Amino acid sequence: MQKYLKNNKGFTLVEVIVVAVIVLVLAAVAIPLYNGYIEDSRRSSVENAAGTIASGLGAAVQTGATVSTDAAMRAFKITPVGGGADSYIQVPKDMTATAAGSVLTVAHAKWASASASVQFTIPGAGFTGTITATP
Repeated sequence: MQKYLKNNKGFTLVEVIVVAVIVLVLAAVAIPLYNGYIEDSRRSSVENAAGTIASGLGAAVQTGATVSTDAAMRAFKITPVGGGADSYIQVPKDMTATAAGSVLTVAHAKWASASASVQFTIPGAGFTGTITATP
């Protein structure tokens, strides 16, 4: 009997199953939390881009500048009243921005979830037609 106990090395099947169950329970809790954090970061990146674009377009509208798009630069082009140098509001890579009327919609092209799209209302803006800058 003593010889059997000395040579018994390793884990029993029950110990392995208990550890596997613990790991699976931890994964079942951690994976949905991780996915929630990813969604939050995606929404934040779209909100930041939309806020930047909306404030730039809002300032342009306040000065009476003409807003159009430059597809080659993936940007909204702002032409000041009375001439002067044009300025651009760049649309981030993989995002689309559409301005129609007074509403700006920014969405991430790769993420199809509802949280990957943000709308802003730009007071005083009256974009004629739809102005779209796409990646």
